Amino acid sequence: MGYIGVFFHFCKIIVIEFDAGNSVIGDQQYAIFKIPQDSIQQYGNYEFTVKGVAHPDGGTMVPVTTIVRLEDVFRPVVINAEQTGLKQIKLTFNEPIRYFVDTEATDAHAAADNFIVKVNGVSLTVNTAVLPVGPDSDREITLNLGSEIPSSGTITVEIVKDSNGNILVIDKADNKNPIKEASYEVTRLVVLD
Repeated sequence: MGYIGVFFHFCKIIVIEFDAGNSVIGDQQYAIFKIPQDSIQQYGNYEFTVKGVAHPDGGTMVPVTTIVRLEDVFRPVVINAEQTGLKQIKLTFNEPIRYFVDTEATDAHAAADNFIVKVNGVSLTVNTAVLPVGPDSDREITLNLGSEIPSSGTITVEIVKDSNGNILVIDKADNKNPIKEASYEVTRLVVLD
C-alpha cells in the first residue's frame, strides 16, 4: 500500500498517491510527486502544503509548506476556430505553439494528421497544418483542405493523435506540451454580396 499526499495549489486541491516504500537512498526514504497534466498554466514559484501523509501502519506526517518552482504543464487549447477561405480553417490557441520538430516543410504535412475536419459528420481531407512565421501569429495554425468546405452544415475540427500516437504541434514551453485533444465547432466564413 502506498502513501497519500494532498497538495493545495491556490484554491485547487490536487490529491496524489505515491509509493515511498521502494524509494530509498541509504537509510532515507523519499517520494517523487508528479504534477498532473494541465494543472500548472505558467512558470513560477508556487506555495505547496503537503499534509495528511500517513503510513499504512499508522502515524501521520506533520504538515510541511514549501515554495517550489514549477514549469508549465498545461496543454494549449483552441480559443477560436474560424473558416478563413473556401479551403481553409484557422485555429487560434491560448498560448504560443510550434511544431514538435522545427522543420516546417516536413511538419506541415505530418501535422495535418493531427486534425480531422468534418461537415455534418462527413470528413474532409486536411493536406497541411501550417504555422505562420514570426511571433505576431505564433498562436495560430491554418488547416489547408483538399476540397472546398460545403456551403451549409456544421463544421467541426477534432484534434487527435496521429497513427504513431503523436501530436506534432506543441507549446513553446520547455516541457513540450502537445496541443489538447478535443473537438471544436468552426465559425463559418461570412461572404458579403
